[in-house]
Amino acid sequence: MRAVEEAAAMASETVVHEREIAEVGRWMDEVDGRPSAVVVDMDGSAPSVSSLALRAEHSTLALPIVGVTMSVDDLVFEDAYAAGIDDVCASEGLVLGRRFRRLAGVEPGHVEHCGKQVVIADKNRDTRMLIGRVFRDAGYGVVFAADGEHARDRARDSGVAVVVVSSEIDLEDGSTMSRHAAQEGIEAVWLINTPPKEIPSVRSRLGLASSTKVAVHDAYASPASLLFLANELLNRPLSECRGSERLLYGASVRFRHAGRDDQDVGYLFNVSADGLYVCTLAPPDSGDELWLEFTPPRCDRRVHLEATAVWARRFGPGHGATVPCGFGAKIEGGSRADLARYSQGYATFLGERAALHDGTGSPRQRPDRELPKAERPTVRCGRGRRNRSQPANASRRRAACLMHDGSM
Repeated sequence: MRAVEEAAAMASETVVHEREIAEVGRWMDEVDGRPSAVVVDMDGSAPSVSSLALRAEHSTLALPIVGVTMSVDDLVFEDAYAAGIDDVCASEGLVLGRRFRRLAGVEPGHVEHCGKQVVIADKNRDTRMLIGRVFRDAGYGVVFAADGEHARDRARDSGVAVVVVSSEIDLEDGSTMSRHAAQEGIEAVWLINTPPKEIPSVRSRLGLASSTKVAVHDAYASPASLLFLANELLNRPLSECRGSERLLYGASVRFRHAGRDDQDVGYLFNVSADGLYVCTLAPPDSGDELWLEFTPPRCDRRVHLEATAVWARRFGPGHGATVPCGFGAKIEGGSRADLARYSQGYATFLGERAALHDGTGSPRQRPDRELPKAERPTVRCGRGRRNRSQPANASRRRAACLMHDGSM
């Protein structure tokens, strides 16, 4: 694919084409190194199979994966995050090259243990694996469970601070594990992962109150939002002291340096009254002046706002990290109409959350939309066709490793 070759040249990388997923691990063994990134074609046949296979292997679990597509939109990001892909960008050499440059030289680092454990209970192995990666990168000890009995036993262990459980397992025996845990004096935060359509009924059965440490989470949202939500509940007194509450919210956002033409696309992770956080592998530098375009919560059109990047998180594990790689920005200005739209949308969204007494994961721009079965990450299948066009360089030179389906 031409865009990948151009991007690799920008970062002084080579491109290695691999025919099978297993070849990536073998290439790493041959060169005694790791690629700067793995590129997956989001327009190919079920890219989730490729990314999930990489996440299933210890040697490739932490590799950054970038999805490329001809058209970047909300659903592409959502599908990517559900499959363990770290970022999505247009099939253009410049925007992909920015990501390669940011990733060049990044080595897997040791994560200092934060002293907390998380129990992840879900019958789907891929779901357990993707959620576990997020918490492990933040320094948590990770314990898996595939049924309610095992989850209950592990939740009683010393040091368990968070339990992530599917609604299927939480209600396995007709009653809620989370409610019984509270009655038994288990103080861990409980996050109930459930499909969007089932959220109201699950909340009703749980009888959630604002004082509890139990929350319902959208199972189709990014696994990273579970970590954010857990942190909010674990540190509720501190989070309630903020000037404005940070609300999980997902939507694509176009950003560029103020006055420039070249733009990039990221994905909103959370919003507050005067700021927001954007997920991307190519964050701007702190202090950069930006123009942002996105659809605010409960709004039917995009707004154009001026902002300043105040901090950035680069790719890689980080002790105590609560957000994916990306950048936080402070809203500085915009037209009076667009500022009003953003403020009103945030206020409405905040009011809805207060009425529910708790968070429910990453709200969607179209919250009533149920993904058709063919789009659900737990059932996507298929394998693309790949061909090797260049041998691995035995000199241990780092490379951008491309997996494609023949159309790239």
